[in-house]
Amino acid sequence: MNGHLFRQNQYYSDADLTFLVHTFHDVPALTLMLQAFRTHYPTARLIVCSDGDNNEELPRIAASVNAEFHLGKNLYARGNRGMVCQRMLKLFLNHPTRYFFKVDPDTGFHRRFKYLPDADGMFGTLQCNPTLCSIQGGFLGVTLNAATRLLESQIFLDESLSEPHRTWASHPPLWKYMQSVNRVSSDWMFGYAATVLGIPQFGFPEVMCKWKEHFPNPDSRYAVTHPVAYHDRHEKPSSN
Repeated sequence: MNGHLFRQNQYYSDADLTFLVHTFHDVPALTLMLQAFRTHYPTARLIVCSDGDNNEELPRIAASVNAEFHLGKNLYARGNRGMVCQRMLKLFLNHPTRYFFKVDPDTGFHRRFKYLPDADGMFGTLQCNPTLCSIQGGFLGVTLNAATRLLESQIFLDESLSEPHRTWASHPPLWKYMQSVNRVSSDWMFGYAATVLGIPQFGFPEVMCKWKEHFPNPDSRYAVTHPVAYHDRHEKPSSN
């Protein structure tokens, strides 16, 4: 589905939005990201979830930006099927809003969204390999109906996900990489689940996310980019 074709919802407020970020040994980047985020979304629901990081600073950091903090197990480790995705959705649906966004500690927030999609589904920067498409995980948007379908289906707990090379990592280079890092990919897991359940995935022009490739954003053309260079340089985020 082309991101330019969906109906645009220009009338949203912070009360419609929930953002979640997982953290693991990345306090400097996380701190900068949270500060930049709150510049543009001062009252949106924000969840910081530790993926097995017991750093005692994390609850304080979360509290400083009025975020919920959850100390969780390391579910990104291989062998956990889609439990990390299931956890995201459960945390979101404890207090649901119209939109859910999964972001990374190195995601950049440059301005507010000019609009959000009215169409149900998952949205962000589409990425495809020869066997599957997904949304790049630096920014994954999910509408409430789509999130509810994903959680209620229990697809992320399905035993078939214990064989990634037959499901979400069926593209051989992806499976080889996942084996080398000993992790699962929430990007491709969500993409697989959406494909199985028939949930649309579509590009969202307000966002530009790449994998390990900084994308220039002159004049804040994009509201969100991933990854952002200021985390690497330990610079302060712009308030523009």
